[in-house]
Amino acid sequence: MKKLFLCLFLISSNAVSQVDQPEDMYHFDAPFTLACTPSFMSMVDHLANDFGEIPMVMSHMSQDTTIVLFVNKENTTSTVVVTRRVKTEEEACIIWAGQSNGTSFSVNPDPVFPEKSL
Repeated sequence: MKKLFLCLFLISSNAVSQVDQPEDMYHFDAPFTLACTPSFMSMVDHLANDFGEIPMVMSHMSQDTTIVLFVNKENTTSTVVVTRRVKTEEEACIIWAGQSNGTSFSVNPDPVFPEKSL
């Protein structure tokens, strides 16, 4: 299932290659191992119990794929998790995790979105 998840993730993330990209953007294929659980709630429990992290931001990329940012109370650790549902199975995998000096979760106080060009 992990290989399927990684393949599906890489296929879905390859959408960038289907649009015009800036000259200074390039593709970098990096094989890596994912730490996964058989359900999102299992991942929530592990990150809460082991690191004191809770889900702070969710981005639903499709009906089946969600990116979730977990952060601890002190904002000193964070974990990026991608969940993927395939038919009746669900999987949650850590894509990245790290530590900071208290800025693991920062909200843009005044977002300015670019205007669409015609």
